Amino acid sequence: MNYLVFTDLDGTLLDYDTYEWKDAQKSLNFLKKNSIPVIPVTSKTKSETLTFVKELKLKERIFSVENGGAVYFPRDFKGIGNECVYESEFCKIELGVRIDKILPFLNEISRENGVEIKTIFEFSDREMKEILNLTEEMSSKAKEREYDIPFIIVSEEIEKINTFLREIENSEFKLVKGGRFYHISGEYDKGIAAKRILEIFRKKWKKDFKTIGLGDSENDLSLLHFVDIPVLVRKKSGEYSEKIKKEVKNLFLTKKAAPSGWNEIFEKLFFI
Repeated sequence: MNYLVFTDLDGTLLDYDTYEWKDAQKSLNFLKKNSIPVIPVTSKTKSETLTFVKELKLKERIFSVENGGAVYFPRDFKGIGNECVYESEFCKIELGVRIDKILPFLNEISRENGVEIKTIFEFSDREMKEILNLTEEMSSKAKEREYDIPFIIVSEEIEKINTFLREIENSEFKLVKGGRFYHISGEYDKGIAAKRILEIFRKKWKKDFKTIGLGDSENDLSLLHFVDIPVLVRKKSGEYSEKIKKEVKNLFLTKKAAPSGWNEIFEKLFFI
């Protein structure tokens, strides 16, 4: 059997607060040794994701960013066709809508509903460190967004907030809730990105793959719906995403939080 592993990063493979991943080393080593690709599918930007692709030594260097906004393959990867937008050593397949089309809508609808929001672009480095525990360098990388805008709601009037969120959901844009932020983007998601990657793998190698997907938050819902083996990683609080538990069938729940919990499905499947 041929496998592909699609994984969220924060709170799934990486510790939610410290971004530590060493406790997942055993499974990462096993997957690398057995040529099973590990493909990050994350809300992070390209720059952020590349930092962890290099740190984790993911040899395939294939990943999706900004909740499915784009998919990246190595520049010399064969079989993609004319979809590529070449960026340095990568081939990018754009699936998303650029933020210059999203931000004016978000600002207008928040103003019309009297709801104060704060996008990631408005956070200072100090605030980014407090909320995300990021260094100044990583804070800068987190703001290099092209397809997805993370934001928080500052207002406290529940009725206005609910109206504001409903209007986004009823618009041409997509709203998802991540671990720390709301995210607004075009009508695409992590599941669409994973599907496109799988199609390219099937076309290139002329064979099928069994897919494993790991996530912890509502913005992983589409990914876990798509894969053959969906895995919901327990949160540090001991809780699980109730929405994912309710909507995804045949769901594997980890007993531990990230990064230790990331190992559990591979221990079960491969007896490692």
